[in-house]
Amino acid sequence: MLRFRYGVVAAILVLQGMIASAAGDREEIDLSGAGWTLWQDTKAAWEKDELFLPPVDLSRLPVNFPSGGWDQLDRAPEKIAVSVPGTVEGYLGNGKGAGSDIKGVSWWCRTIQIPGDPAPRRFILRFESVRLRAEVFIDRKLVGYDLIGNTPFEVDITDHVKPGQRVRLALRITDPGGNFSWVDCDPIFQWGKYNIPLSHGFGGITGRVRLLSVADVFRGTRRIYLRRQGSFCHGDEPRETAQDGEARQESSVPGDLQYDQ
Repeated sequence: MLRFRYGVVAAILVLQGMIASAAGDREEIDLSGAGWTLWQDTKAAWEKDELFLPPVDLSRLPVNFPSGGWDQLDRAPEKIAVSVPGTVEGYLGNGKGAGSDIKGVSWWCRTIQIPGDPAPRRFILRFESVRLRAEVFIDRKLVGYDLIGNTPFEVDITDHVKPGQRVRLALRITDPGGNFSWVDCDPIFQWGKYNIPLSHGFGGITGRVRLLSVADVFRGTRRIYLRRQGSFCHGDEPRETAQDGEARQESSVPGDLQYDQ
């Protein structure tokens, strides 16, 4: 019995050491709250866009710039200071329910400071929720894309930043419309040639945003976790889906957009 107790105590001490070590290898910076700007890109075309499901090969995606050029994000007189989470309707709508719906493209921007740790690190942006399509840019370069909406996703920006650097984060968010009631008899709506699962039609960054600075080993752990979870994940490798029983290689799907199970 005594030997068993010593074994339990030793296991607890080892576990505590592992937890402490993991905490030391991880820094989390909350990017939510104030410090963001919002600009509605009323001239942006989006109705006939080709849409892409995860996993996404960014090299195959079209890059959508702000109408009028990148300087519009800083110089446009219509831009306003906002906090995140937030929605376009909340900041620019008329407050009259469905009558305040604002479809189309908006840009959400802020400057972020990359931690200056000299040890090898990976830097990951973690979004709790965005609606609906999010195109993520770092210093005007497309680094992430999410179409699922309303669910967490991550963007590894390690290859696009340097420790100690200040960079500009910009999210191009497209809201194609949606539902403003609890009626669920019509579960889909159309975005161009695509049928999209119906959801409430608010566009914006609807959850918290965080920057993670983690040890290099975290990347391997994350990929294993995502492959085990299956649905709505944004890992780097194709995975098996319940619909077709084969690893999905293509990210662009005509017709109905299907969710992985």
